[in-house]
Amino acid sequence: MKNGLINSLGRIFRLDAQYIVSGAAWLGVDQAVNVLTSIITTVVLTNLLSKETYGSYVYLLGICMFLLPITLTGMSNAIIHSVARGCDGAFVRGMRARMIGGFIVTLILAAISLAFHAAGRGDSAWALALICVIYPFAFAADDYKSYLHGRQEFRRYAVVNGLVNSGVCAATVFAALAHGSLGAILAANVGARGAGNLLAWARLRPLLRNKDLGDNFDRLGRRFSVVAAVNGISYTIDQVLVGTLFTMEIMASYGLASRLSEPFRFLGIAVNRLAWPKAARMEGSEVARKFLSKLIWLLVLLAGMLVMAFAVMPFFIRFVFPSYQDVAPLAMLMIVSAMSAVIVAYLETYFISQDKLHRFYYFASTARPVATIALMFPFIHWWGFWGAVYARLGVRLLSGIVLTLRMVAESRKEIDVQL
Repeated sequence: MKNGLINSLGRIFRLDAQYIVSGAAWLGVDQAVNVLTSIITTVVLTNLLSKETYGSYVYLLGICMFLLPITLTGMSNAIIHSVARGCDGAFVRGMRARMIGGFIVTLILAAISLAFHAAGRGDSAWALALICVIYPFAFAADDYKSYLHGRQEFRRYAVVNGLVNSGVCAATVFAALAHGSLGAILAANVGARGAGNLLAWARLRPLLRNKDLGDNFDRLGRRFSVVAAVNGISYTIDQVLVGTLFTMEIMASYGLASRLSEPFRFLGIAVNRLAWPKAARMEGSEVARKFLSKLIWLLVLLAGMLVMAFAVMPFFIRFVFPSYQDVAPLAMLMIVSAMSAVIVAYLETYFISQDKLHRFYYFASTARPVATIALMFPFIHWWGFWGAVYARLGVRLLSGIVLTLRMVAESRKEIDVQL
């Protein structure tokens, strides 16, 4: 009866309802665990640590994420692309390349640690010294997610990733409750993430079906890595700039607002994970028409979520983060920006899934972060830390318009030929 209802709804809305319901359910579980662990960690840290210490914690994690592109994060997209087409060998090949990049970051973090020490920032220097060796395992060994994404094994994805995130949350909270130093708390967070990634990697490697790499795997990995590098810098540069140009108290408020908008960004990740593996096996203008037909439902969903967020967020901050009541307006603006990112992620999924449109994808997904970075400096000069959010939101809205227009053009090609 339930399956019949699902299939009927699928026929009405022209959706693969069974796939969406099954995949979305497990991805929903995964995102719920991500949101819950993030909220628990943030609540504990903001209530136990001073604003200056919490700001330093967010700032140092921001530096770690800023250096992430050196680990060739684009290899993750190449792994998804190959595994979705039955080539599991891409998993090991991509992981090896990313780990090499991770050890390069280790050397860079060690140098930054020495620079902090020379500048008299002993706590930050000690914290980076503790985590620099762990960095590759925490931030470059997580492509078990890409492998499971490509195979559309959303249940296993949710279970494994949920266990890793829960372990990170537990370790961070325990270190904070034990009145650990900034270095101890950061080391607990990064160390637990590294241990979880290695256990997941070791558990999944025996499941590989073959050693095939797929067509042009290395070339795609390099190209995706260039795109991912620019995107990664754009994604984290605001936290680095705010932490460098303003006080750690302001960094704490900015970091909390960013954390509160994360659940909405996770929705973009879920949409991408659902749509990409299926779209990668399809070609032609019909794919564009399918994406466009579902865009309206995504917009309706986001509008409803935005109304709920605006109604609930001020009260949530007032009762859960009493020392950060001034964060509400900034958090709500970041939520709007995060929802615009969901739309962009959905639209870009179409272009990355179609081999013939990769050139446009490279251009569009590189132009957006470059424009964000270019605008962020003058915007921060004019409007302070608010300018970082204005720059990101404006570019995302413009990007969504451009991507939609190009998708409309692709959807009409076959029709024009027939006419």
